Amino acid sequence: MTGRYLLPPDQILDIILNGKEAAAMNIDASVVWNLRIPRILLNILVGGGLAITGTVFQGIFRNPLVSPDILGVSSGAAFGAALGTLISGINIHATAFALVFGIISVCLTYSLARLRNEITPHSLVLSGMIISAIFSALISLTKYIADPYDKLPAITYWLMGQSRHIGTFSVPNDKDYEIVANVLEKVGISSLASKKVTNISGSQLQLVLIARSLANEPQLLVMDEPESYFRF
Repeated sequence: MTGRYLLPPDQILDIILNGKEAAAMNIDASVVWNLRIPRILLNILVGGGLAITGTVFQGIFRNPLVSPDILGVSSGAAFGAALGTLISGINIHATAFALVFGIISVCLTYSLARLRNEITPHSLVLSGMIISAIFSALISLTKYIADPYDKLPAITYWLMGQSRHIGTFSVPNDKDYEIVANVLEKVGISSLASKKVTNISGSQLQLVLIARSLANEPQLLVMDEPESYFRF
């Protein structure tokens, strides 16, 4: 109900009862079905995943104190995702890096905890805190050396608008690049494709946002300002 776009409870109930088809022509319904409900479901899924992971860890290590955060898994996976993004961008490789470094962090925590050939609840927790601190420092280092505007060309910025047509574990294909290139030509900003986002003017940025919406191939585009748009 709350947020920058306020919706009363009775209106939300009507939107849900009318079904998702109403989102194609109604802005309020689009906000509920295309933005808020997916985010709510994603939060439930992530929270449930973390709860299951914590329960599994507690059963494996027989320690009621451990969790993904305490064992350093969260920091390790975050570093893996940051490293994967730095190397090859946001794609399946970044996800794989996150998984690998999450596993590595658990192994490091376990190995550090049993240096004295005995694992106690306190040693496991303290080892996890140490590993978590190390990976947090590595994340900061990765952020320091990475410049997303130099690493990722401006074409990636256009592809943001085409992302809803790309599967969860997929990457942009030739057709996606062709759609983006055609939109850039129609809007008249093909010359900006190789420029950094930080090196274009405010009016050019407005054209970029329009191009990003058009790249999504909407059936209807409602705009108040170029920065405020809804895609259907």
